[in-house]
Amino acid sequence: MKEVTGLTGAAPVWHDVMMTFLKDKPVEAFVRPEGLVERGVDSVSGLLPTKNSATIKELFIPHRADLLRQYPPSVLAQQRDGQLATVFTPPEQVEEKVFEIYPPEAANGSPRQMFRSRPPSTTRSMARRPPQAMWRSPAESL
Repeated sequence: MKEVTGLTGAAPVWHDVMMTFLKDKPVEAFVRPEGLVERGVDSVSGLLPTKNSATIKELFIPHRADLLRQYPPSVLAQQRDGQLATVFTPPEQVEEKVFEIYPPEAANGSPRQMFRSRPPSTTRSMARRPPQAMWRSPAESL
């Protein structure tokens, strides 16, 4: 089977199997296993939240919770043209722009990704070149 994902291939089959198997079984409440830790994560990426994140609570095996990393969904951009800010960009002309960034495999064909703006990937310095210093020795005349 080509061009079939788990969502379009395996999930419908799994759904039907489980519905048949559980048809006459009673509904049971989820019992939280002992030893899990609860962490706040970004509701979109599932990684550590940033200051711009909407957060939700998730359960983790203790040693796995320590592996969470923060995915920086924001960049510093130049207000004038939206390009990435550099060390030469005057601070008053820098703004923080927030982007939801997904891995490439999640972006292809995803309705959520189709109309999202992409973060800038180029820089354009707004400052003049740093001054050049020249040493002349010995002095020609004083």
